[in-house]
Amino acid sequence: MSRQWLFVILGIILLAVCVMAVQLGSYFISIHQVMISIGSWLANRPFSVTDKIVIYIRLPRILLALFAGGMLAVSGVVYQTMLRNSLAEPFTLGVSSGATFGVALALLISAGVGIIMPKMPFAFLGGFVTILLLAGLIFYRDCSLYTLIFIGISISYFFNALLTLFMSMLGDKSYEIILWMFGTFSNPPSMLSFVTYIVVCLVVLAIMMISWRQLDLFYLPDETIATSGLNPAVGRIAYLSIVSLGTIYTVSLCGVIGFVGLIIPHLAGMIFGKHHRVLLPELFFRKNRWPLCRDRF
Repeated sequence: MSRQWLFVILGIILLAVCVMAVQLGSYFISIHQVMISIGSWLANRPFSVTDKIVIYIRLPRILLALFAGGMLAVSGVVYQTMLRNSLAEPFTLGVSSGATFGVALALLISAGVGIIMPKMPFAFLGGFVTILLLAGLIFYRDCSLYTLIFIGISISYFFNALLTLFMSMLGDKSYEIILWMFGTFSNPPSMLSFVTYIVVCLVVLAIMMISWRQLDLFYLPDETIATSGLNPAVGRIAYLSIVSLGTIYTVSLCGVIGFVGLIIPHLAGMIFGKHHRVLLPELFFRKNRWPLCRDRF
């Protein structure tokens, strides 16, 4: 089977999954009613109960699952390429764990002062502290990739230990952190945050697509990369930081979503090869159905 036919088949499967996701639930909604609801939204007509379910609950949940799945899958393949490790994913270097710690800190402060703190700034703070630490190790200590992975895993364990401490301090209110750590798409953000997230995802994908030749170079040894005019250390921390931005944003909105960043790049690579020009759009636009299936079925 040619690659073009695979693209078409996977696109049809993705469309079918989206249609089923918007229909199925505690209340079944027909395709005809879905189209009426979308028409009511476009025409700015008053919403019925069914229209509210479609527009305010199911469609945002589906879009969030698709973009989050695509972002985590793209982040996973970039991490695996930059670190030259098949087991690398957004959690390997502690970036996702740092963002998780930041959100847990926001929940702890909210419980202490009685004011709901925004999760996103704390998630960015925790994630970027990790990125800055790793960037310093790459630039000033010139550590090997194995050392970088070891330090990243150590940072991840450190944040997980702090997370456990916070849960013990919260007592009966720790269920908020536990539920958030399960990962969910059932609480879509506000329209502004959602649009911002979509823009961030598309910008990250565009940068990676423009840089697909440079990304392919990282399959080679650093000495060979340097002869092509690209500084391996600068390129590595730049690409890791860019995809980490999308990962941190995803964690702040959806919680901890495992599996996608590790397994999906391997499945796509087995079918479409390792060239990023083909692999990146496939991961973002077609392999993103997996989180949706996990959430809805």
